[in-house]
Amino acid sequence: MTTVTRRGLMAGTAALSGLSDSALPVDEPAFAAIARHREAHAAHAELFKGSNRSNQDPPAVLTRAAGNAEAAALNALLGTTPTTLAGAVAVCRYIAERQSPDAPSLGAIFWDGDEHKAIAFMQRLADCMAKYA
Repeated sequence: MTTVTRRGLMAGTAALSGLSDSALPVDEPAFAAIARHREAHAAHAELFKGSNRSNQDPPAVLTRAAGNAEAAALNALLGTTPTTLAGAVAVCRYIAERQSPDAPSLGAIFWDGDEHKAIAFMQRLADCMAKYA
C-alpha cells in the first residue's frame, strides 16, 4: 500500500508551492480525508492489477470490501468542510485528478452518480474560499 504524506499530497498543489512546511495548516481536515481516500482507492485498484496479471478476477468478498472502503472514504471526503484555503485548493485538485477526462459530468467521480453530493460539497468549498476573498 502506498504511504501518503502531507508533503507528497501538497507537492502537486502549485498554488502552495512557495510555502514552507511550517506555513502549511496542520489541523486541516481535508488533508486527512484526501489521504484516506487515496489509500482506499489504491488498495481497491491493486486488487484489479493482480487479477489482470493472473487473468482471474479477485474474490468477490475482497472487491466488495475494498469498494465499500473506497466509497466510505469518498463519502467522508465529501462530508469534510475544508477550514483553510490550502485545504480547499487541495480538495479541488484531488477531485480534478480523480476525474476522468472523458467522463460525462462531475458526478462521474461518484459511484452512485449522486450529483447532489458534489453540489453540496462545492457549496462548502465556496463557503471556505469566500472567507479569503
